[in-house]
Amino acid sequence: MSRRNVSQLSLADAFVKAYSRPGGFLEDIAKTFEWSAFDVILRPLHSSSDGAPAYPPLTMFKIVLLQQWYGLSDPAAEEAVRDRLSFRRFCGVPLDEETPDHSSIWRFRQRLAKLGLDEKLLDEVNRQLDARGLIVKRGTLVDATIIAAAVKPPPHDEGQVNPRDPDASFTKKNGETYFGYKAHLAVDEESGIVRQAEMTSADLHDSQRGEAMIQGDEEAYYGDKAYDSAALRKALNDKKIDDKIAYKAKRGSATAGLAEMVQQDGVERSRRRRARQRDDEELVWDGAGALPQPRTQQLSSSVCRHGDEHEAGAGSRSGGMTPRGERCVSNRTGIGKMTG
Repeated sequence: MSRRNVSQLSLADAFVKAYSRPGGFLEDIAKTFEWSAFDVILRPLHSSSDGAPAYPPLTMFKIVLLQQWYGLSDPAAEEAVRDRLSFRRFCGVPLDEETPDHSSIWRFRQRLAKLGLDEKLLDEVNRQLDARGLIVKRGTLVDATIIAAAVKPPPHDEGQVNPRDPDASFTKKNGETYFGYKAHLAVDEESGIVRQAEMTSADLHDSQRGEAMIQGDEEAYYGDKAYDSAALRKALNDKKIDDKIAYKAKRGSATAGLAEMVQQDGVERSRRRRARQRDDEELVWDGAGALPQPRTQQLSSSVCRHGDEHEAGAGSRSGGMTPRGERCVSNRTGIGKMTG
């Protein structure tokens, strides 16, 4: 097994660190997690004996986290880790070492999904956050977002499947056609931490994963009208969880329309509250350009939230991860951000 040794900092790193301002979001995150636990989960990953030495799995995993927190595609992540000192330090890549290219980042995420390690990594993220009292469990917000496939959509005269990615499919949203996958997310309503994330083909309706998104320990369950189904409402009632799912408007029914307005108002208030928290976060300026602080939620301590919408070419099948705290982040490797 051939791996790069990135544990030894260079003289340039020592010089730059001496003149760098201490603290910051990524430094807080680095101190919050017990990284050795993630190292254990990543042990099944091994490098090929051919080609250049591989980067340590923990370094690659941290790059995936940065993608989620800052909404970076694979090429953008390659450039950001190469150019931003704070990113390099967080990932543990010395200044005299080359950074991973975008294809290496993509392959790493694919391997995580293939080995089922994305689920285990998310569970460990949430375990550590829960142990610190950062998951409030007052309510669960559910939603789904479309993620473009890494391959081109097949021509209409060649069917609905691209043989290079047979699991991707077509779907329509707001009159537009998309080809790829759908990320289903369950987010802690108070903290914004992603507690569960699943990837399916894009043609699966949101409501078909609604019951699977129930955590079981929340007080309420929020969802838009796409999740309006008798079976899901019954499941919530059986578990004694407050049903906050919006109702579909039925033609000619004033009662149904009013109920939908009331339910949507509850969801919108929760989103506005979280948006106000995000407004307090500052822009991070480092290097040649500015990147927004992670789309996260603020907590009293030092972690966590999710959010990353993959661009075409990302091709992730794993869950997105994002922690947050003082201004922080949590959750599943490679999942898209929640949309309305």
